Amino acid sequence: MPKTRVVILASPSLFVDGVASRLRRPDAHAEVLTVNPHDRDAIERTIAAAPQAVILDAADPALRRETMWTKLLQAVPGVRILDLDSRTQRVRVVTSEERLAADVADLIDVLQPPEAMGGKE
Repeated sequence: MPKTRVVILASPSLFVDGVASRLRRPDAHAEVLTVNPHDRDAIERTIAAAPQAVILDAADPALRRETMWTKLLQAVPGVRILDLDSRTQRVRVVTSEERLAADVADLIDVLQPPEAMGGKE
């Protein structure tokens, strides 16, 4: 089974160390890189890793900048951003999807919930 490239973009902590350790186990099938978001080259290193998923620590205020999410989604098409909140034990998944919108009808199709489109995604 191929390994999933994962970047954990979070300040050093026991929580982050635990998540990274668990993902590095053979049964997780993940190749993990931990990047401190406070490093000047954090975004560049994350993008250079060409990850399939980026895990963000929801408690870290440095990661609340939406410009960071936008850069990641633009630079790494199809990347999944997982906003991991240890306090609530929840994960928010942000994905990047691009579609051609040649006219307003195309835009309306994108706005419709999947169930309204007959299960199409």
